[in-house]
Amino acid sequence: MTESVFFLEEFTKEDKKDITVYQLLTHTSGLPASRDFYKESIEPKEIPRLIATTSLQASPGSKVIYSDLGFMMLYKLIEKIADQRLDVVAKRELFEPLGMKETNFNPNYNQSRFASMEYDEASGSWLRGVVHDENARFMGGISGHAGLFSTATDLGNYVSMLRMMGCFETMK
Repeated sequence: MTESVFFLEEFTKEDKKDITVYQLLTHTSGLPASRDFYKESIEPKEIPRLIATTSLQASPGSKVIYSDLGFMMLYKLIEKIADQRLDVVAKRELFEPLGMKETNFNPNYNQSRFASMEYDEASGSWLRGVVHDENARFMGGISGHAGLFSTATDLGNYVSMLRMMGCFETMK
C-alpha cells in the first residue's frame, strides 16, 4: 500500500508526508509510542497539530513502534473522511449492523457489565466504563487508541463477523 495520508493537512511536513495509512495501522510510521498531551496546556483539538510536530523515532516503514499517536491520527482521518465524530461513524457502520448494543465510547449503560480497567487512587475505586488512558480521557473519551468499551456478548458478534470473513448482514 503506497497511499500516503496527504489528506491530513497536519502531515504535509517533510518528515511526515510519506507516512501511509498502512504504516499507521501497523505501527511502522516512525511516530513515538506516546506523548502526555493531557499534561500540556492545550486544547484537545490541538493534538493532531502537535503530533505532526513530534519528531519521528524512525524512518517510516523501517521499524515497529507501538504508537498511540498513530492511532490518534487514524481516528482523525476517519472523522475527516466521514465528516462525523468517530463514535457516530463506528456505531452506524459497525456496531449497529453487528447488533453490538453494548459497545461504545463513554458508555452510559450499566457499567457493571464491563471489566475493571485499573484502580483509581484518587477516587479509591476501580474504573469501569471510564477510559483509563489519560490522553483519551483528556480527548473526551473518544480516540482511536483507547476508550472503546464492549461486553463479551458484543465481542462474540464481532468475532463471528471476522469468522465470516467480514460478512455481517445476517448478524442483526
